Amino acid sequence: LIITIAFFIVGFVTVTTIQNYYYKQIQNSSLRLAKIYSSSLTVGAEAYEVINDLLEEKILNASQVIASLQAPTNDLLREIAENLNIDEIDYYSPEGEIIYSNLPELLGWKTFQGHPVYDFLHGTEISLIDNIRRDWVTDKLYKYGYFRLPNGGMVQIGIIADKVYGFLDSFEVQELLNKLRNISPSSHIYFIDENYNISGSTDYDLIGQKISSPDIVSAINTDAEYSRHHILNDKEYYQVFIPVYVNQAKIGTLAVSQPLEDTAAIIKRFTFASLITLIISYLSLLYTMFAVNKKDKQLTQLAYYDHLTGLPNKHYLAAFMTREIAKNEDVNKALLLINCRKFGTINLTFGYEAGNEFLREVSRKFATLLDQNKKLFRFTAYRFALYVKNYQDRQELIDVIEKIASIFDSPFQIKNTEQNLGVQVGIVELNQQKDKEKEDFDYLLKAVSISLDSLNSNGLPNYAFYNQEMEKRLRREILLEKEIRSAIAENATHKLYVEYQPQFDLRTKRICGLEALARLKSAHFGQVSPLEFIPLAERNNLMVALGKYVLTSACLFSVRLNQLGFKNIKMAVNVSGIELLQDNFSDSV
Repeated sequence: LIITIAFFIVGFVTVTTIQNYYYKQIQNSSLRLAKIYSSSLTVGAEAYEVINDLLEEKILNASQVIASLQAPTNDLLREIAENLNIDEIDYYSPEGEIIYSNLPELLGWKTFQGHPVYDFLHGTEISLIDNIRRDWVTDKLYKYGYFRLPNGGMVQIGIIADKVYGFLDSFEVQELLNKLRNISPSSHIYFIDENYNISGSTDYDLIGQKISSPDIVSAINTDAEYSRHHILNDKEYYQVFIPVYVNQAKIGTLAVSQPLEDTAAIIKRFTFASLITLIISYLSLLYTMFAVNKKDKQLTQLAYYDHLTGLPNKHYLAAFMTREIAKNEDVNKALLLINCRKFGTINLTFGYEAGNEFLREVSRKFATLLDQNKKLFRFTAYRFALYVKNYQDRQELIDVIEKIASIFDSPFQIKNTEQNLGVQVGIVELNQQKDKEKEDFDYLLKAVSISLDSLNSNGLPNYAFYNQEMEKRLRREILLEKEIRSAIAENATHKLYVEYQPQFDLRTKRICGLEALARLKSAHFGQVSPLEFIPLAERNNLMVALGKYVLTSACLFSVRLNQLGFKNIKMAVNVSGIELLQDNFSDSV
């Protein structure tokens, strides 16, 4: 009797354990599907931003060529459009009529009130990059840039963006659900929007139906996970409802139903056969654990690895670094952020497939440097992260960086052309960050990014170790930039002013000229050297405004000298190369 009772107890506990474990794994699997779904939507949004930025850069590069034309013609515009791979170039008259274009069907078209071109012509902006929109004449999707001409007219440059939207279609609801179905073929998956409508489903008959169950509607409204048993086509399913978020905003709910046939069969067999059912239960448990583990590995591969290079992605890096930081190990550890310079040029010049092949080639070469103390991650589009531990000193890290740089010593073969690219590396050493509050991944990521951004754009030197002075210098630059902007806007001569260095004629023993020199007196840092604030102004697109500020001050001072009787005194004003590139520079002078 005791053995029988013990057997039934063991059998009951076993079946209950299997059942609960299976339900938990189904729930976890469903959660992973939801994470993959939301992650794919986020990737789609990021991809749109990257592609949009590249289109804007291409439009700006083309504008520099087109703006320099003295006598445009339709044939010349067609030739330029073909050479620069631009789809549309239009010259508008001040009245808003297209007078020159590479597209004959657009000649003579005139803008109207409410059209983006009309708004730009009647505005004050010198240039503008518009959002992707549909053209009124050709009905095609374009990315447009507008640039004002000295005569009051404007130039419009357009690139067809249909391919962008074709690429983003792969991130649509039904497409993502079909991909999830491939991961879990036996599951029924559907997406419920914020109005309780099924907007996508692996069962097409459900699309368009509205959720009416009070329990499900209530669970959706509470933004909480909800699970239940339900019967569909005479089959028992375990169903989980999970809210889906993109950029911390809820966009709907993912419902995942998985069949319970295997579990029900196990429970039924146990009722009729004690020992055999117990053995089958244990074997079923092992099988279930194996199947779930296999599925988890597939989901982990999607969530934590980059599909292009096969390397762990930034989500894996965050989890990995958090674990490494928590370990109480007395060893040297460092995080390196590797930036592939000029990568954007490859995409713009040779296309995205060539850029992808370059990244795969670089990751393969980086992999030859790895060992048990080094782990490589793909961090962003053209940046990699390398974690190094158990190294002796900084010199050993520098040796690693030199090996990384040596990969780029030889040109890369891209579409039968040789391309010389460079690399820059920022380094943060974990054992150098002594503050407990700074021992977290976010701080390390900020620190290594600061060290990388501190490097010169010319590529030399190609590495930098993080120190707190970099962060102080960054904060100083941010404050100085704000002071320069406000001083120019407010004409604050007590902050930003001009000093005049005299030029002395030894023959006449008189002052014959003056050189105007910009000076900055910061409210936070006192007198600031021009060697610091002028390069800062150039890096932050302030040089044109600063140059005009100094030139205006010098001209006013020269007028005042003439009024006081000091004639024929020359005035010299330093001009930046950036100012000379401005179309209206001579008019401004």
